[in-house]
Amino acid sequence: MRIPNGALLAVICSWCLLTPMAGAEKIKAEELLARHRASVGTDDALAAYQTAGMQGTGQFRMLRGGTGNLEGRVAMISDALKSRFSLDLGHLLYSGEQFISDGKKVEIQYVRKETQTRSDLGMFLFRYPQLIKNGLWGGSLTRTWALLNHDAKELRLRYRGLSEKEGKQLHEASIDCKDCGEVTIHLFFEADTFRHVLTTYSLVTPSPPTEGRSLRTPMKDPPYVRYRMEEHFSNFHTEAGVTQPTQWLVRYTRDQQDRPVILELESRFEIHLINSPFDPALFEAKP
Repeated sequence: MRIPNGALLAVICSWCLLTPMAGAEKIKAEELLARHRASVGTDDALAAYQTAGMQGTGQFRMLRGGTGNLEGRVAMISDALKSRFSLDLGHLLYSGEQFISDGKKVEIQYVRKETQTRSDLGMFLFRYPQLIKNGLWGGSLTRTWALLNHDAKELRLRYRGLSEKEGKQLHEASIDCKDCGEVTIHLFFEADTFRHVLTTYSLVTPSPPTEGRSLRTPMKDPPYVRYRMEEHFSNFHTEAGVTQPTQWLVRYTRDQQDRPVILELESRFEIHLINSPFDPALFEAKP
């Protein structure tokens, strides 16, 4: 049976109307923010949400620029705009990390006090403490999470559409952090749940002078250092009406011609505390 061209066109058009095209949805930043907050908890749960505490196991892996695979205990606690991240590895050369914010100041402790040295990851956050102070580091693991404490205009949040990451369609947004220097920040959310699953930080700077070359030495193509930090969040758990990830993978890369570095810090949290009181002394930070 032959179908008239007009009827066939009508069938095709109606099918197009009923079938959404991938990436066709376009939402405003305010709607993205509202849906994400709903993925963390209801209005009542978020109104009651004051503190968060998580404990578990941490694993440090040096993939390039050295060798090492260390395991220890990890904790993340937060109260309003204050936070503290602790990684205890108990190793002579790399004891772990302590990143503390009292909401105004940020302290990145030395991994070796006797030599006053910081890790590569700690040094990056020491240079850009606003990533912690402004509630970006740690994502929805903490009560300090920027998307729970600021509106889209304050965040300078911009929705960029759907992006494919590791075979998955994710909503992508960018934040123009005025205090974060030249760091470019992108956030990614699950397409169906709007849970926050990835943050990327990227930065390109001129390479510091090496032996035999000063900043005054003319170069046709001056070298650059490319920094990238990724935070991956997965395996979500709901406690007291608040949904948070239980697995957190931080991958830090310094792409430098003579000193490349790639490291990973993976945390798996087993204990989740919501609205438990914490000693204020835990959040005392020395700049």
